[in-house]
Amino acid sequence: AYRRIGHLDLAERELKIFEEMQAGSPDEVTPLLTQGEGLASASQLVQAQKLFENALEKYPGNPDILFNLGMVFFLQNDWPKAIENYQKSLLAKPNQVNPLYYMAQAYYQNSDLGLAHETITRAAELAPDNPGVCQKYGEYLADSKETREEGLKWLQKARTLDPFLEQIDFDIGLTDLNLKDIQGAIVSFQAALKRDPANGEAAFRLAE
Repeated sequence: AYRRIGHLDLAERELKIFEEMQAGSPDEVTPLLTQGEGLASASQLVQAQKLFENALEKYPGNPDILFNLGMVFFLQNDWPKAIENYQKSLLAKPNQVNPLYYMAQAYYQNSDLGLAHETITRAAELAPDNPGVCQKYGEYLADSKETREEGLKWLQKARTLDPFLEQIDFDIGLTDLNLKDIQGAIVSFQAALKRDPANGEAAFRLAE
C-alpha cells in the first residue's frame, strides 16, 4: 500500500500511503489499482506505469487510475507528466484533495511556484483540518517573508491536529528562526532531535 497524505520530501519520507480507493470505482478497477500500488510500493515503477496506462485503455478517464498514474510519474520525478495526470483526474472528478496536494508539490519541484501556492491553497480550502495539507500549506506560506507568520499558524495547526507529523517540529523551528524567534526555534529543533536523534538538519540548526 502507499502512504497517506503527509509531509512529502520526495525521498522515502515523501512516500505517504495514497488515499484508499474512492467509493464508486467499478469492481474491475479496484484490483488493478491494488496491483499497481503494490508495484509502485515495491519500486517497480515501470511495471506500475504500464499497468495503469493499460488500465486507462479499458477505463479511459477513470479519476483513480489517472491519480495513481500521476503518482507513478511523481515518484519518477517526472513532474510535467505527474501534473498532467493529476489535472486529468481532477477534470474527471473535481475537488479531490489528494491530486491537488501532490500536484502542488509537483509544481513546486518544477519551479512553478505560483501554481504550487495556488494549488495547495485550493487543497487547504477543501480540507482545512487535514494535518498534512495544513503542514504543506504552512510550509509554502512560510517560504515568503510576507506570509511567514500566517504560515507559522498553519504549521502550528498541523501539529495540533497530528503531533506526530514527520518534520513538523523542524518546519516550525525553521519558521521561528526566520521570524527571529530564537527561543521558539531552539525548543522546536530540540523536539525534532528528541523524536529523531539522526535529524542532521535540526542538529545543524541548533549548533548555529
